[in-house]
Amino acid sequence: MNVEQILQGLNPNTTNINLEFRQLDSINHLIENFARFQRLKYINLQGNNLTQLSNNLAILFIEELDISQNPLDFEIVIKQLQQLSKLTKLQITIKPEEAQIIQECLPQLRFLNNREINPVAFKQKDLEQYAIQFEKLIEISKDDRLRNLFDEHVKNVMKDLSLRLSKDLPVFKAKTHLLRAKYALQELNFNMIIEYTQNLDQKVSSYLQMVHDDHANIFKELTNIILSQDSMNPVSQYIEKLEKQELLIKQLESDLQEQQQTIQMCQEENQKYLDLIIRHGKANYDSKQSYQNFQQQQQALKPTNKKIDTSIIKEKSLQSSQQNEGSLLSTAKLIPLKLLKEQIQEIYDSKAKYDQKCQETKQARETMEQHMYTYFNQKYGLKNIIIEQASTIIQSVKRLSQEDNDICVFGKILRNECDEEFRFVQIQVKQTIAELLRMFLRQKNPLKNMTDIKEIWNQKIQNYLSFEECQEIVTYMYNQEDSQVLLQKLNQIKLQGNKLEYCQFVSSILDFQLFTHEKYLQKFLKLFRQVDIEKKGYLSDVQFRQLMNSTNLNLSEDEINKFMCILDPFNTQQMTFSSIVSLLSSVGRNQVTLLQKIQ
Repeated sequence: MNVEQILQGLNPNTTNINLEFRQLDSINHLIENFARFQRLKYINLQGNNLTQLSNNLAILFIEELDISQNPLDFEIVIKQLQQLSKLTKLQITIKPEEAQIIQECLPQLRFLNNREINPVAFKQKDLEQYAIQFEKLIEISKDDRLRNLFDEHVKNVMKDLSLRLSKDLPVFKAKTHLLRAKYALQELNFNMIIEYTQNLDQKVSSYLQMVHDDHANIFKELTNIILSQDSMNPVSQYIEKLEKQELLIKQLESDLQEQQQTIQMCQEENQKYLDLIIRHGKANYDSKQSYQNFQQQQQALKPTNKKIDTSIIKEKSLQSSQQNEGSLLSTAKLIPLKLLKEQIQEIYDSKAKYDQKCQETKQARETMEQHMYTYFNQKYGLKNIIIEQASTIIQSVKRLSQEDNDICVFGKILRNECDEEFRFVQIQVKQTIAELLRMFLRQKNPLKNMTDIKEIWNQKIQNYLSFEECQEIVTYMYNQEDSQVLLQKLNQIKLQGNKLEYCQFVSSILDFQLFTHEKYLQKFLKLFRQVDIEKKGYLSDVQFRQLMNSTNLNLSEDEINKFMCILDPFNTQQMTFSSIVSLLSSVGRNQVTLLQKIQ
């Protein structure tokens, strides 16, 4: 489903728009669509390919924006963000020194990467209010020379406040100094009123001066009590010490995790080199025995860790505001294509074993996204490494999806845009293409033996196919309408000499298969997303009923209960997107699956 279709399907009164990981490289064409939602407050553009935003952002009145994990041009984007007058919360992947620039350019911003900016700060509207009051007093007194006095007074007060807030103070102290600054600014206005009334009525002026002095003394005594509170209250001192100790403990824990990560990486490197040596050495008994001994030693050296809550790790890996985890996200290394496919296959294999284990132990089946974190937790056990590995996989999949269909399918499964079982369809398609090619070669070369046919076949799959061979395979696999679409596409990319690379041919068919499958899932996915608001990838009993009732299938209560017993036999309240798609694709009426009947 493209972005425009997503926006069209949203409620006109929606306050949130989520377009994360949609491979967007521009939003210029989306601004007017955004503006249609009059109550829109939050836009999520995380994990796309945006280098800049738009010069027409002024028509939006959003309060929150997430543009993290995008290759942004910082200088251009900051100028564009200045158009968002109501923006108070911003998520953006930046360097440490760029945070100050954002605060200066976006003074209305209150939260940057989930951290409050200047929780104790003088608000611009308060200063403007004092200026308005002073201007009215000037109009009454008709003395323009006082404007210079006001400017100098404000400058001195703000300078003193800035100096005091620059120190490491408890929040209550900082707020007290802020109140003193506000009081000092109002003092000038008060004194002007007293001076003005002195010319009109000295008794009134004297009374005002007396009230003013009493009020000033009360305020001064009160603030002094507050500022001396920490020296009078041993509890506050104890709390402050505990806070400092807690910070120290967190720093030590962070250092320990880094050391463990380094040890883990060294162990993995050692094992890789040992694997390489064994692979190229003689496979005798002694080498195998020494390898087993080494593995046992390596296992003994690994730190024992309790199982980590993978849902928390997932959440933290997506919060670029957290300093440690955020740096891992922003510096995640890209994995080469071949190595990435190997790691994806390892995750698939682990998922299959884990699903079997869940069935045996009556546990909930995980989504592919959940299991990726479970897999890395079982493999590494350290939070920082788990986050780094998951982030690396996500970033690599994002970058390489357009180059390889297998990676593209994995990314869509990870985002619950495609069911897990579809990958087996793609595997079957690859095998079918190879077998059809072998069959056609036997038909064209009836006098050659099987060894010669196999040699020709190997040459074909490693190099090129003629367009006629491609055409034979396509027309055999698909109906006339689909064949014409595919052949037209292949005709546009074929190389000189009427030939086409085998791998490119296979990739084109896999892409077409994926496109048709996405079209098949499109209506169901839209309904699923409307129920799965939090994008967990699974539904509870209540949500599943809501999903079934939102379709046009007109299922009875008994049928819905029957489906829930199949999907969630152990009442785990976790029916995954893939499980639901698999069920609705296997059940039908009049040779039409329930998934096809959804409108």
